[in-house]
Amino acid sequence: MLRPILALMIAVLTGAAFGQTSSGVKRRNVTLEEASDLVYVYLKSVGCTRNMCSVDQIHDPYWPGFYSFSAMWPNQYGSRYFKVDPLTGDLWDGVACGGFTSPSLARLQYAIRKRIGLSDEEYKKTPSNAPMCEAGQKPHVTHGK
Repeated sequence: MLRPILALMIAVLTGAAFGQTSSGVKRRNVTLEEASDLVYVYLKSVGCTRNMCSVDQIHDPYWPGFYSFSAMWPNQYGSRYFKVDPLTGDLWDGVACGGFTSPSLARLQYAIRKRIGLSDEEYKKTPSNAPMCEAGQKPHVTHGK
């Protein structure tokens, strides 16, 4: 009787020690490649393809907890700056208080969240981490096609 209880205790403690979620799936962060894919998928929804635009990772010492990207393509803005939250895959404006969404971006975010072990329930509990917003400010959301 003692062995099954001891085995259960070891399994629970091991899971807690190695950062597993309640669903038993070990969480990891979004990779740089996945973050870049998120930017490209959004840009494609606004008419920018890999052939006509360039996306480069940039170093932003003010926001070290995010992946930061500069995107250049022929458009009215010339360039845009993006930030990707490595914990959630959320895509944020790198200059103003705003985020980006599109149906294709949402599908990729869902797939990535599943891969990294972030359940829908856990995602909904995760506070929005919009980098350019003041405390209490609600980010504007720009929708792609």
